[in-house]
Amino acid sequence: MAKRNTIAPIDGMAVFAYGFRPFFLLAGIYAALVVPLWLSTHLGAPWWATTWPSGFWHAHEMVFGFATAAIAGFLLTAVPSWTGTPPHTGVSLARLVGLWVAGRVAMWMTGIAPAWLVGAIDIIFLPALAWAIMGPLNTVKGPRNRVFLIFIGLLTVANGLTHLAAHGCISPILGSELAIDVLAIMIAIIGGRVIPAFTTNALAANGREDAVRPTPSWDVLAPILVGVTALADVGRNLWPEYTPVAGIVALVAAYVNGWRMAGWATWHCRGKSILWVLHLGYAWLVAGLAAKGLASFGWIDSTAAIHALGVGMIGTMPLAIMSRASLGHTGRPLIAARAITFAYVLVTLAALARIWAADTNEPILFLVAAAAAWTTAFTAFSLVYWPILTRPRIDGRSG
Repeated sequence: MAKRNTIAPIDGMAVFAYGFRPFFLLAGIYAALVVPLWLSTHLGAPWWATTWPSGFWHAHEMVFGFATAAIAGFLLTAVPSWTGTPPHTGVSLARLVGLWVAGRVAMWMTGIAPAWLVGAIDIIFLPALAWAIMGPLNTVKGPRNRVFLIFIGLLTVANGLTHLAAHGCISPILGSELAIDVLAIMIAIIGGRVIPAFTTNALAANGREDAVRPTPSWDVLAPILVGVTALADVGRNLWPEYTPVAGIVALVAAYVNGWRMAGWATWHCRGKSILWVLHLGYAWLVAGLAAKGLASFGWIDSTAAIHALGVGMIGTMPLAIMSRASLGHTGRPLIAARAITFAYVLVTLAALARIWAADTNEPILFLVAAAAAWTTAFTAFSLVYWPILTRPRIDGRSG
């Protein structure tokens, strides 16, 4: 096993001691900033202009700004643990952070910078992240997790498609929907690994470790069906006549993932917010798949599915992972602060408000409510976790 770096990087700056530190912090801060700033322009504030349609820009930054920062923090922390290789720290980590920041700056300059330059600066981050984890995943302990390189590649493609769509070159939702579907596959895989394990460990203290019911067949089938749903969505965007087929696939995927989750003893986790929020994040995956299926038959508004996944799932699961991993990897007890428990609830309220905004006569009221709940949640995360992520571990170990 490769020896881990035990030297504090960049003149003792703890924030660059491990991948989760800068990227989780940036994810929280950016999530808190981008929604109210976007909403202000959406409502007519003249202070900032973009050549992108407002909805495209907002969707892009939610996925390729906030979500990719959370993904980077997770993978740059998990891959060294999976493979026993040294983590990226110091200057190499700072370079990756710089690429992510450059992408965000470029996206805020779409009104004045050439489209090709904005696209090039924004898109380069994900290939750089793939390059950073490729070596460790190519070791003898890495093959099982090489699939994440494929996911990063698909997200890169989706990002490129979103840039083309913003300028009217292709279908307006092909890239953004592909990106959300890829994130759903990743959550189905990662959630299926960690949620039952964390739940079993937590319930063991009360002698209830047998409450979690193993479902090996469903564990294999569930993420595969989410992947099939992603393929069906691509087909639906290219050939609209196949929309009912895509809807059936999504409903089957929702059923299988829901049945899988039914064995995870969710009810027994209700007293531990840092645990039940993981279940809540996965529940939003199931709800989003079901909504996608229902929307394909015209039974609900299609934006309900987009925001069940785009706000509910993509908001809740990264917040759950970031808040838990940050405590564990800095030597702290796995107990969520009250403000963070409140943040968990607020993200779900934000998702519900955003879904309801599509089916009401007062959409602005619910848009503002959703933005306020989301912004408060991630502001709370950023304030609570700033000292945790920027200071050394409390147990004196490196990382």
